[in-house]
Amino acid sequence: MGDRDPRPGTLTSAAAGSAWLPRSATAGAPAPDNAGVSIRPAAPGDLNRILALAEAQRDEYAGFQPRFWRPAAGAAEAQRAYLLGLIEDGDAVALVSEPSFGYAFGTLLAAPPVYERGPACLVVDFAVEDRQLWPRVGVELLAAVRVMARDRGATDVVVVTARLDGPKRAALTAAGLVPASEWWVGRLDAP
Repeated sequence: MGDRDPRPGTLTSAAAGSAWLPRSATAGAPAPDNAGVSIRPAAPGDLNRILALAEAQRDEYAGFQPRFWRPAAGAAEAQRAYLLGLIEDGDAVALVSEPSFGYAFGTLLAAPPVYERGPACLVVDFAVEDRQLWPRVGVELLAAVRVMARDRGATDVVVVTARLDGPKRAALTAAGLVPASEWWVGRLDAP
């Protein structure tokens, strides 16, 4: 775990390498009330809190689109093993925010050979404890993910979210992201 930085809204040194991430590094329009947001590398001891938040998000997303976002049996156990692997993987991005809790996990992926761009950081899991925190904490977490991914050679960031998650979509827009694709789902037994 990195050192605590007494300056509000900064990333711990371990998460940022040897450099600090000031709030001004946030892409988009940082909210002026981010004082007190501290972002640090996720640790195994954070998993219970992360998994509780992830379960709440899965339940919410299942209400948005039950076919696509339906939680699998044993989802929490599978996610625990997956996220622990990301926390322990030196190449993955795994961050949490405090005291307003949120988390973001990303992995670096090569672009498909048919597209002209560098590797991307795919944000595979990203949530905050209260929808009202997206404009502050969500944007700060994403800024930290982007810095770490860029430092590891990524040229793009990709975040997947539910179409009906308005607060998260607004935070992604505030962070300078734009929609690039849509996934359409349907049953195979229906015309």
